[in-house]
Amino acid sequence: TGSLMPKNQARLRALGEGPIDAIMVDIGDRVQEGQPLFQIRKIDAELALRAAEAGQATAEAALRDLRAWRRPEEVAQAQAQLARARSEFERMAAERERARVLFERKSISPSEWDAARTAAEAAEEAMRAAEAQVQMATTGPTPEQIEVAQAQVRAAASSVAQARQMLADTTVAAPYDGVITGKFRKVGDFVRRGEEVLEIAGLAVLEAEMNVPERFSGLIEPGLPVEVRVDSIGLARKGVVTAVN
Repeated sequence: TGSLMPKNQARLRALGEGPIDAIMVDIGDRVQEGQPLFQIRKIDAELALRAAEAGQATAEAALRDLRAWRRPEEVAQAQAQLARARSEFERMAAERERARVLFERKSISPSEWDAARTAAEAAEEAMRAAEAQVQMATTGPTPEQIEVAQAQVRAAASSVAQARQMLADTTVAAPYDGVITGKFRKVGDFVRRGEEVLEIAGLAVLEAEMNVPERFSGLIEPGLPVEVRVDSIGLARKGVVTAVN
């Protein structure tokens, strides 16, 4: 004597985190492969996907801008920024020189002298950056800059793919035809990734699990032909022993 056990039986777990919005089945329901069984709130995943898609669009636009360099308006804009940065540096350098003289005369505090010196250094850095922008605008991006922009586009595309998968994972579907044999959560419950929600058993293929008296154990080995009978419904099937434990 023994039991018929489903060959395919699984505990279906949440693939993401959040409250359960819907459970579409109950214990005893027959389901088909691919049928949605339960769904976790997906608004967070939808927002993450929108943000990732926006990031991808920005990265692609930046790459297009690099490839379409040397536009006259960009060169003019960079030159105007350089002129402003140079004028600001000259002003701050004059302020620094004035502060130096006053500091040597002990007319201002050390902190005021440090502030004037730091402001001039920052203005000089801004001017150097503006000069680099003019140089880039007139000569175009380097191969390394193009490669960096392309890598950023690939990274953004990967983020979009990941966000889409997170959105898809908010809905869990039946992995095969079967029957729902367990229900461990209800609508509104908050679940974390990996927590069990439903149990499904595929009844298309059953295995017979038998207990054998000890005195016969030496006769049982894998490959032995057997016949399994279910007397209550008059069913008989031929098979072989697949495992001895």
